[in-house]
Amino acid sequence: MTELFETTFVPEPDPEEDEELEKVNIRCSVFFDGTLNNRTNIEQRLVSADAKNLTEEERVTAAELKNEMSDEELIAAKGIYKKRSGTSSYENGFTNVVKLERYIETEPTELYEIVLASYIEGAGTQDKGKDKIRGYAIGTGPTGVWKKVEKGMEDVVNQIKKNHDDNKVKIEKLTQSLHKFWPNRIHAA
Repeated sequence: MTELFETTFVPEPDPEEDEELEKVNIRCSVFFDGTLNNRTNIEQRLVSADAKNLTEEERVTAAELKNEMSDEELIAAKGIYKKRSGTSSYENGFTNVVKLERYIETEPTELYEIVLASYIEGAGTQDKGKDKIRGYAIGTGPTGVWKKVEKGMEDVVNQIKKNHDDNKVKIEKLTQSLHKFWPNRIHAA
């Protein structure tokens, strides 16, 4: 079951604010993956594994990833996967959260001048790192639910700063939607 939480913030008008400021509307979609699911770790496996051990879809994705990676990145990925092979977040397939995030449009629309998307890996995982039992078993610690929510919010703020760094422009409306697939502990956060 898909869960979508959306909130829009429109600040109160400031009577002392310069009316000459240009206004911008921003939409940011944040995709939280489930426990022990991590797109980056899966990608490490895909570019490292023997093609005969991959599905047809995975072979296509692996070829695309390899074309985008430098030789140094490919060597590093193979080293990471060799070290982590057999670990849950490396051996999983792409989740619906990953697939949905890939198709989200981030081009400006009639309603939003800036459209952003953010993917956050699942509880218990860290990009290119070891899965943490405390994070996936009870959802706490540095890879727990609250840390993933915090990471998601930090990513949103950083993306807004990167895409809207002009003091002469006012954010008129900020819409944030959170995407996850049930069951997911992010819901509890």
